[in-house]
Amino acid sequence: MTASLTGAAPVVQLVSVQAGYVTQVNLQLGQQASLSGRVYLSNHVTPAVGYDVRIYLSSSYPVGTPVRTTSTDSTGHYSFADVNAPEDYIVAIYSTSTSTTALDVILVSSIPGVDTPVGDLIGV
Repeated sequence: MTASLTGAAPVVQLVSVQAGYVTQVNLQLGQQASLSGRVYLSNHVTPAVGYDVRIYLSSSYPVGTPVRTTSTDSTGHYSFADVNAPEDYIVAIYSTSTSTTALDVILVSSIPGVDTPVGDLIGV
């Protein structure tokens, strides 16, 4: 039996089944993929706090709808848990949630079951 969830490493378990018997199988899937990184101001030292971070499928950037959005925390950190993998994403930062022009972008590939670090992004 094989079980899978998009973004997680698949699990394979051999199961013996006999006619007329009910067999219960408990499977635990691995961790799903995630993306995380930091945003800094242009001095490359000061964290960019409260910036809008959006991920897009690489095929839909820049005109498509973001797959997910979040904001940077007090250390400039952001993360996106449980993303589809393998998949190519554009990670883009904006000064506010209503901004339409990205300050910086990077292409990143998610890997099933892995927290993929995104390179530092720079705001203004």
